[in-house]
Amino acid sequence: MADVLDAAALDFDTDLVRSMSSERLASEAVSLPRDAATERSGWDWSDLDRVGARAASPSDAAAGT
Repeated sequence: MADVLDAAALDFDTDLVRSMSSERLASEAVSLPRDAATERSGWDWSDLDRVGARAASPSDAAAGT
């Protein structure tokens, strides 16, 4: 099993991993903590969770909503 994992690790596209890491760090740098986001929007945090969960729902994506 270790040989398979070692081979997979060696097969990583380092530029792709570096790009994905950079994008994630950039996203985190401009993201607001939940409390700051709710204060800025005037919504309750449970509203943000509900909207976020709906946007990520596979059934909504399949329905085109």
